[in-house]
Amino acid sequence: MPDEFSSVLNMRKIFALVLTLLMLFAALPCAHAETAFAADLHLNIKPTANTEGRVVLEISAEITNGDETQYIQMLEFRYENDLIAKVEYLGGQSETYVWSNPLNMSLTGMTEDLELEVSYIDFDGTTVNRSEMAYAEAAEPQLSFKRTADRNAVAAGEKVKLTYIIKNEGSVTLLDLDVYDEIPGVGSVGTIEMLFPGELREFTKEVTVEKDMKSEPRVSYTTANSHGYTTLVLDSLNIVVSNPQLSVTLKSDVTSVEAGSSVTLVCSVVNEGNIAFPNVTIVDEKLGVIIENAQIELGKAYSWNKVIMPVASQNYMFVVKAVDAS
Repeated sequence: MPDEFSSVLNMRKIFALVLTLLMLFAALPCAHAETAFAADLHLNIKPTANTEGRVVLEISAEITNGDETQYIQMLEFRYENDLIAKVEYLGGQSETYVWSNPLNMSLTGMTEDLELEVSYIDFDGTTVNRSEMAYAEAAEPQLSFKRTADRNAVAAGEKVKLTYIIKNEGSVTLLDLDVYDEIPGVGSVGTIEMLFPGELREFTKEVTVEKDMKSEPRVSYTTANSHGYTTLVLDSLNIVVSNPQLSVTLKSDVTSVEAGSSVTLVCSVVNEGNIAFPNVTIVDEKLGVIIENAQIELGKAYSWNKVIMPVASQNYMFVVKAVDAS
């Protein structure tokens, strides 16, 4: 008897719970799409490139109103009057993707926005015509700018050749490039009307050096989508009238030894001029080559040691031959 009473009580609880849920669902508002006279069509057009590098437009089309019984027909996209993409029909509350035919341009050469003509038959049977834009890629211009000198130290009155290398390493065509160097005798290096992606241009200038000079080149440029100019300035390069000066001393740790004892000869060289010496050789008539192809930088001091074991009194004379950077 208690088991039967418990079972009846449980059934009543379940019934009450089901009834409560039904009442709650009945109170919820019904969500359904409503019919509309005109489609609310949203388009997103993105330029991409195919395997041949030609522009292909990736088009997303979405209708955000209407219901499943409504649809637009003959959604067509034209560029310069050519049909480039088409969707037969698209229903309300739905989305689709379509890719255009390849356009006669490269993605890297697409520097201007493209205006497309869009047409379709609306929900109510009317024909809709409108314009949509395919925006050029917002790629950052990348310009490589270098300047080299065949030498940066010369005798007064000699010439130095400067080379300026400009390369477009981005995907946007650069316009109205102007290369300028403040160094006397150069000024305007050259101008470039258009520099396409991957293109390289080179200018050379020769200057006569009468006194120390400083090369500080800059290049300014713009792009089709830019509202101003960008200027790139290189670090300065000093070109000097060479004044080579080396001081050389030769010493030994002792001056009097027994025959066969070791003596250390120390040759010290200090660069006191304004130019480096990339090729230094030190020789002695008795000892031969002490050092060769040594490098002596500006303002630096160097020492080379040679251990000898004289068996008789000897005089040593180290001859230093140094070729400077000029």
